[in-house]
Amino acid sequence: MANENTPRRWLLWLGLAFAGVVALVLAGLYLTRGPVSFLDPDRAEMINGCEVAWKLEVLDERAPAQAMEVAAVALRDAEPDPDSLHLWEETLSNSDDSVKPPTGERLEALAYAEAVRAEVRDALDAAGYPDNQRVVETYTDVHCED
Repeated sequence: MANENTPRRWLLWLGLAFAGVVALVLAGLYLTRGPVSFLDPDRAEMINGCEVAWKLEVLDERAPAQAMEVAAVALRDAEPDPDSLHLWEETLSNSDDSVKPPTGERLEALAYAEAVRAEVRDALDAAGYPDNQRVVETYTDVHCED
């Protein structure tokens, strides 16, 4: 009777080992490249040698589908103007954060990412989805070869 349970134990241990390997791989992806959802971004570009990706996510499941449609179109069509980019570069350079502010290509890429996010927020606001009642979030991931 003890021999009948042996194959089940091996299958259990094999399943646990497989789950552990999957968890380690996903944790590694998260630590090296950000959230796993960025493996399939809604928009991605190279900005001054930095890979910038944006991902839209519905925050309130009760939000109408139109909100996501507005955000998707705004994200696709966003083209920040030089004034907006300059404003975001200043904001990022002068933050009160205790971390050293970004410079060079990374600063330009981060400013571009934030300017695109701002355009999405503005489009949602104009469509009746104000930022103080955010129903769609625009996440960004910026990866530069340092």
